[in-house]
Amino acid sequence: MKAQTLLSALLIFAFPAFLFATPPANDNFNDAIVLSATAGFYSCDTTDATAEPGEPQHLWDEDPQKSVWWKWIGTSNGFLRVNLENADFDTVLAAYSGLSLTTLTQIASADWYKDEHLGIDVYTGKTYYIAVDGYNEFNYGSVTFNWRYFNFDAPPKNDSFSDATTISGNNGMTVSTTLFATVESGEPDFPYHSVWWNYTAEKNGLMMFNNYGSTFETTIGVYTGKIVSILERIVYSDTGHAITFNAVSGITYRVAVGGYDDAGIAKLNWQQFFGSPTNDNFSNATPLNADAGSVTNWNYLATSETSEPPHASNGPSHSIWCQWSNSYNIPILSVDTFGSDFDTLLAVYTGSAVSSLVEIAANDEAFAFGDLYSRVYLDNLIDDVNYYFVVDGFDGEAGRIVLNWEAVPETGIVFSFLCSVFSILFFIRKIKCNRNL
Repeated sequence: MKAQTLLSALLIFAFPAFLFATPPANDNFNDAIVLSATAGFYSCDTTDATAEPGEPQHLWDEDPQKSVWWKWIGTSNGFLRVNLENADFDTVLAAYSGLSLTTLTQIASADWYKDEHLGIDVYTGKTYYIAVDGYNEFNYGSVTFNWRYFNFDAPPKNDSFSDATTISGNNGMTVSTTLFATVESGEPDFPYHSVWWNYTAEKNGLMMFNNYGSTFETTIGVYTGKIVSILERIVYSDTGHAITFNAVSGITYRVAVGGYDDAGIAKLNWQQFFGSPTNDNFSNATPLNADAGSVTNWNYLATSETSEPPHASNGPSHSIWCQWSNSYNIPILSVDTFGSDFDTLLAVYTGSAVSSLVEIAANDEAFAFGDLYSRVYLDNLIDDVNYYFVVDGFDGEAGRIVLNWEAVPETGIVFSFLCSVFSILFFIRKIKCNRNL
């Protein structure tokens, strides 16, 4: 009996673990799970998944590693939207048309670290495959696969350039859907399910448009002209960030919003700026009268002052100021710019004049090289002393600023440091890339 037990133990250690692994049911292309409902989700684990001979690269610079497959059979024309959630690894998502593994044609792919999403047009009688993989051989684990199908309906009213919705005012917000929208012949900048608005500037000034609050990753462009095929581009972005330009009174601007391999509810926000922010100067710093909170502002048209110091060894260029006093007996305060839409600089000072400030802390990148956000920790805080928080843009950048502050326990700093080290392993490579084929 002891000899049998010893033999069993030796066999376990003698053979590699993968010989005992059980791949997921949809590990192979031919075993793809058919998506038969109009919406739903699957939870799966790719730890024991494999790649097959002849399997295509789901991301253009990485061979397949541990892929799993789903299948959609078109019974009507429509739009299929897929997204991943709750992943504990760096995921890759790709969609294909075709009937065999070696003859697939990629329609779209996405690699947004962990929150992949894409959408594709699907048609009656066509078969589509969706693959989920890890970015490389070190990325595998659990993930939730979600899908939702939309039957083709009438396109939105502002689908065509000639049917653009008119908007007006110095600021505002409107909503449209890009589901079932189309692309016109000659339409600029390779749009995907685009919709249109017309805006006529009432005054000269810096104009800003963005799509914050949309349900998908948008593209946005502003043009002038009367014929869609010969429009003149004013500004364009495929990153989902805000765009700005100097608007001229009386000129009509054509605003197009589309998606990057996706569609959904598009929110269009606009605002025109005519002067610097109220807290542009140190002497007009906005008071922050709370132990914790968050404020949002813009530093478009903000300026720097004579004798203003560089912030985090850069600038100054477009700085705005806030003032906070420790009337709350807080031992350690965290201040950050998480949620801002550009590369921020953050610094904290004490002093009574901009020419004689004493720097307490400063930061450019909260996590790793190339990070947009900034964060500092303030300890040894003195009660009732005024601390001045300044936010600026790296190399003159400007946009939406979100400034957050809160008390943290000492153990929180240690945990944050470990998270920062961990994040460097991922941010060294380009974590935000998408492909439209």
